[in-house]
Amino acid sequence: MILSDIDGTFLGKRSRQVERNRIAIERFKQNGGLFTFSSGRSEITMKDIIPDAEHIVNAPAILTNGSYIYDYVTRQKHYYTPVNAEKAIPLLEAMLKTCPGTSIRINHYDTFMSNELSEAFARETKGMVDRREIYPFDRMPRDGWNKAVVHGTAAALESAKTFLSAHAGSEFAITLSGPNLLEIVDSGATKGTMIARLREYYEEKGIEVKVYAVGDYENDLEMLQMADVAVCPSNAIEKVKAVCETVLCDHDEGAIADLIEKIETKIL
Repeated sequence: MILSDIDGTFLGKRSRQVERNRIAIERFKQNGGLFTFSSGRSEITMKDIIPDAEHIVNAPAILTNGSYIYDYVTRQKHYYTPVNAEKAIPLLEAMLKTCPGTSIRINHYDTFMSNELSEAFARETKGMVDRREIYPFDRMPRDGWNKAVVHGTAAALESAKTFLSAHAGSEFAITLSGPNLLEIVDSGATKGTMIARLREYYEEKGIEVKVYAVGDYENDLEMLQMADVAVCPSNAIEKVKAVCETVLCDHDEGAIADLIEKIETKIL
């Protein structure tokens, strides 16, 4: 099984789909391999960037950075583990006061909510106004928090990460998923912990899988460490390269195809 991150990994520059990857993935599946995604995106937002995702994968996907596994065949969520909103809200309120230049987005079931219509929130939900919700913290729904996302400059996020790490305790997993995105999920619902769940999913069917994980950023680290084989594109950050067995070509050149060719030729 290949578990692939999306941005900076499966997708090339400017979020283009690399044809070399598509051809190799189809060949990999035809030869009995399983391919799926492990992403911070949900099945809803995935449609905006990979409209035919359900036809590319042939295994359940780890979505919203690990808050659930999504089966594209049955369209069901498995192992759903939401963020504890009662504990997250006072933490986020304190962070926003302490760390200037930050704003938040909550992935709430299949909608997005925030305490204000910040520039980042408006930009990210452009074209999805019907699924955009604004609530003061005391009126925010407490159920269905898939994840919380902090927006800001690199400096603002570094401050936010330091603050959250010092005050969050063991309740949350806090990782950077990009230069301007800091993500918060339940500590028991990360990309890494969901690899174990995927193994269980297939073990129940009498299938043992060897997991190849591909990622490029900090939020992929635990997934890479939990996989049987960890690889990354050459554009990955140094922290990621340090835990990988092999560095593939750049994501814009077809890193997934590069991995598949290495599997086919027994290099990996």
